[in-house]
Amino acid sequence: KPNMPPAAAKKFEQFRPIVHERMRALIASGVPYVLGTDGMHGRLWQEAAYLVEHGAQEQQRTACKFLTESAGIKPRRKAAGTNA
Repeated sequence: KPNMPPAAAKKFEQFRPIVHERMRALIASGVPYVLGTDGMHGRLWQEAAYLVEHGAQEQQRTACKFLTESAGIKPRRKAAGTNA
């Protein structure tokens, strides 16, 4: 990850699959949640994109689309055989 110390980047990569798993479970549960980031400052748009990838509902997708388009981010296609 850019501008991230090597030890932090290693932990980031180590725990990212768990974060994705928990995002999917949260979305599926129907429990209200908010979007934010502690460790990826300036990358809130990416967290919003992950919500969409993991099944966020229409209202949530609309909010995510606004965030990503406002940041000038173009949608990406999921690569075959990947989780992200």
